[in-house]
Amino acid sequence: MKHFCISVTMLMTAGALLGQPGKPVTKPVTKPVAKPIAKPVTPLLKTTVDSVCYILGESTAYNLQSQNLGDLKLNMPVFNKGFADFQTKKKPLIDPASANQCLNTYYQTKAAGTPVAPPKPNPAAVGGLKTNIDSLSYILGQSMATNFFQQGFTDFKFNMSIYNRGMSDVMGKKKPLIDDVQANATVNAYYFRMQEQKAKINIEAGKKFLEQNKARSGVKVTPSGLQYEVITEGTGGKMSSIDTFVCHYRGTLIDGTEFDASYNRGEPLKMAANQVIPGWTEGLQLMPTGSKYKFYIPYQLGYGVMGQGQIPGGAVLIFEVELLDFKKQRPNPVVENSRLFLEQNKLRPEVKTTASGLQYEVLVEGTGPRMTSPLDTFVCHYRGTLVDGTPFDNSYDRGQPLAMAANQVIRGWTEGLQLMPVGSKYKFFMPAEIGYGSRGQGAIPGGAALIFEVELLDFRKKQ
Repeated sequence: MKHFCISVTMLMTAGALLGQPGKPVTKPVTKPVAKPIAKPVTPLLKTTVDSVCYILGESTAYNLQSQNLGDLKLNMPVFNKGFADFQTKKKPLIDPASANQCLNTYYQTKAAGTPVAPPKPNPAAVGGLKTNIDSLSYILGQSMATNFFQQGFTDFKFNMSIYNRGMSDVMGKKKPLIDDVQANATVNAYYFRMQEQKAKINIEAGKKFLEQNKARSGVKVTPSGLQYEVITEGTGGKMSSIDTFVCHYRGTLIDGTEFDASYNRGEPLKMAANQVIPGWTEGLQLMPTGSKYKFYIPYQLGYGVMGQGQIPGGAVLIFEVELLDFKKQRPNPVVENSRLFLEQNKLRPEVKTTASGLQYEVLVEGTGPRMTSPLDTFVCHYRGTLVDGTPFDNSYDRGQPLAMAANQVIRGWTEGLQLMPVGSKYKFFMPAEIGYGSRGQGAIPGGAALIFEVELLDFRKKQ
């Protein structure tokens, strides 16, 4: 286990000041990757919070190793003080410039193979930290707390003894208490719930706004939930999702806060319609060239519960969009073949189609229970091919089933797995929109429909 899906990464390298912005949180894992079936955690980890603390401790240790700091014999009480000082917003004992100097000195002397000399920051700034290790321990505690804060763990109650246990197990090369599969599933599920909870007030406010807004004269609603209003109706042609648009726009939240506007930059946006948020992809295709529309986009068609930049999680977005022009793009043969395949496939009597576009065929109907939550962890064998029969992944060949939380895989899997009783074997036919999208991944080309044979062996309820 080298890292976890939320990218809990070190902020600091030599030459980087404390307090600089950390790396953004990445999306949860979407590609099925074979892993051993997770074993139950030991009695030490009594709560989900304890489990997350241990996992984040492991991640911290792996990150220290990746930064060439793994052989440091940290003073853990001082590390914890640095961590706590940041959490409680106390003035740090070491200022950023001195911290940076201390780290640079460590790296330089280590590279030279000479003993590490004590740092020489202003004695008044170091608050009694007497040794180089004390200073480094405090600095790294501050850094990790900063990183976790920037990744969204602002109100998380760290159990520092268990967090430290995760660190020491990795540093001491002990067998982890939680294996990779369960670690990824646990921390990602917790992180998603945490973000969802933070977004709850925005989600409720957005629902209320959209309910009232759709009752206004002139506002139309599409099946996806996108609301739009025609300000000016153009007379030009309409684009497709693969075409490149040219438009001016202004984006605001429901309280009127402006978060982006191409008008302010004096330059229109040019981009493929399938490379923007779903609300835009759908809305742009409604507009004749020369039109100006107003879109009211639910969070599910925008930036979800995570948000982005100035856009908080769960926020409804309002865009005024002026479509100036578009450029036709040649159809992607992969996309076209996928579209034709799915159109023909759904006509077969044994194939059923859901509202999302997922098509499925029951090969064997099991008699066991169904998963009741996307947070449940499934255990399955699977075989994946493209519509032309090209294989791209197969757990049978590895002789090892996949175990993962259902919300950590592509959307087509998340939906499809919840249709299956345990013991079933289904065949799924997934449009790219609920697979790997227009960009693809690995051996899967952008825009490709996917075919999976999935055998659901078991599942475990969320903790």
